[in-house]
Amino acid sequence: MNTVERIKSLCKEQKIPIYKLEKDLGFANGYIGQLKKGVVPDDRIAKIAKYLGVSIPFLIGEDDRQRAAALAYEIAALRKAIPTLSGVQRRDAEERLADAVYQHGLLTENEKSPSSEEEGLSDKDLRLVKWFRSLPQEKQRAILIAQDAPADLV
Repeated sequence: MNTVERIKSLCKEQKIPIYKLEKDLGFANGYIGQLKKGVVPDDRIAKIAKYLGVSIPFLIGEDDRQRAAALAYEIAALRKAIPTLSGVQRRDAEERLADAVYQHGLLTENEKSPSSEEEGLSDKDLRLVKWFRSLPQEKQRAILIAQDAPADLV
């Protein structure tokens, strides 16, 4: 499914007529239908993703396995570091974790918010860690190895 097909599918799922999306975002009537080969300019992808409440990587269809592997590596590294930090350093690490999760397409802009210092990881981050832990041990290991995780994390 290319980007244009995904936009149309999301609009259908959310019961948003294409013409309404185009009008609300200031695009010409029929703009989405006229796009060739599913290619949408970057500035418009960002607007459409925000409007539909999805991440940019999801909208453009990045490979989920690649994202999951990179995410697992970042979560593992930050998960190890966060408990040893305090104050500003801890908040910065939590923000980096939230940014990494957002960039990998598992959070939308609305869901992206660093957790408080007292709470540790956000609920969304905890769900991601639980998801990674729920994978069979060999899959966890394969993901970490594929992403060149430090030996002590593998």
